Amino acid sequence: MAAMWDFLSVSPESLHILTMLFSDRGLPASTMHMSGYGNHAYSLWQQSGERVWVKFHVKTEQGHRYCPDNHVARKTGYTHDFYRQALFTSIEAGAYPRWSFSLQTMTLDQAKQLEFDPFDVTKVWPQTKFPLTEVGTLELSRNACDHEEIEQLAFTPANLVSGIGHSPDRLLQSRVHSYPIPNSDRLGTQCGAPERNRSRGRSRNIAGNNIAFVASTHNTTHDDFSQPRSLYLSFSLGQKARLFSNVAASLKHVPTEIAVKQIGLFNEVHPEYGAGVCAAIDALDPQF
Repeated sequence: MAAMWDFLSVSPESLHILTMLFSDRGLPASTMHMSGYGNHAYSLWQQSGERVWVKFHVKTEQGHRYCPDNHVARKTGYTHDFYRQALFTSIEAGAYPRWSFSLQTMTLDQAKQLEFDPFDVTKVWPQTKFPLTEVGTLELSRNACDHEEIEQLAFTPANLVSGIGHSPDRLLQSRVHSYPIPNSDRLGTQCGAPERNRSRGRSRNIAGNNIAFVASTHNTTHDDFSQPRSLYLSFSLGQKARLFSNVAASLKHVPTEIAVKQIGLFNEVHPEYGAGVCAAIDALDPQF
């Protein structure tokens, strides 16, 4: 616990995801009631040869439902698999969960004019500037028939279909090369052989030969507080209170000097954020 907060307290770029994970969004009632957001930017190539940057999103059609922290603790007390069990049971009953599949696109010129690095995974693309375009639906319509279907999966961002490419995202580029290595170690030289790991189309599921590695990051002004501030201000009073409580329940277990640094970052996001966490810690441990 202390090691985690020691890292976060000196990493203000983590504030957005930290705020999301300690809010209601970090405690979904089930995996069916949560949406997915692509961290990495990819590129799309059109037949005309035009290139755009893209992020992929899946939005739950079951609605967003969240669990109180104590409810999750009670569930994990008798089974660590309640998320998986809920998903399995729903599919078996024919209540197939669905997610809308959408794209956020950005032109090359727009990327150059942004006030932040669009390839920084700690930043999100504002939907007010880059709205979602729905292109399809993801539906889970059957459970795995054999454990091998899960055990021998070998996901890697190096597997691409025609028309999708990578981006200057350095973290993505490192994953393109690092993921196949443990997959090969785990599954052996036949890791690409099973049907589940082969492309269902005619295109080869390999990374292109023209990946260009950037020598440096974009020279933009680093602002690690605006986006978490917007997220925080979008919460209702009840959501803010639960955020304070969730953070305090974890932060009260770390050394005071680490907690003070972290609360200082919360104050940079919004003074109300830092004050709310302080009050929640005092309520849990007046001697802290």
